Amino acid sequence: MNNFEISSYLINYDMNKNTGTCKSCKKNVQWAKDRLAAHKRSSCSSAIEEEKRFFSKQRSESSIQSNQQISNSVETSAITEESQNKIDIKLANFFFRTGISLRIVELEDFKELVKETESFL
Repeated sequence: MNNFEISSYLINYDMNKNTGTCKSCKKNVQWAKDRLAAHKRSSCSSAIEEEKRFFSKQRSESSIQSNQQISNSVETSAITEESQNKIDIKLANFFFRTGISLRIVELEDFKELVKETESFL
């Protein structure tokens, strides 16, 4: 999801809230590519069909890339099932105890973090 600039669609960046205003519908939107794309796909009342198709395409391309990365890491990973279960439990506890949004797993930074930690296993 790197084929667009957020500033092409959002204005009035608020550094404290990390939000901007949608140029089309004037709603506040999180200043992140995945959040902007989700807004344009589903909740932007002024999004034109071309934008909706563009952001839907971005989503499907991102999903295909993620699935390919997961497949590749599964093939090359030497992690045991027991270790994977421990990691899953710790990750679930992190999300549930902190209340952080599960949407974080779609962010490229989070994916890079997970990918980097796999090299230590």
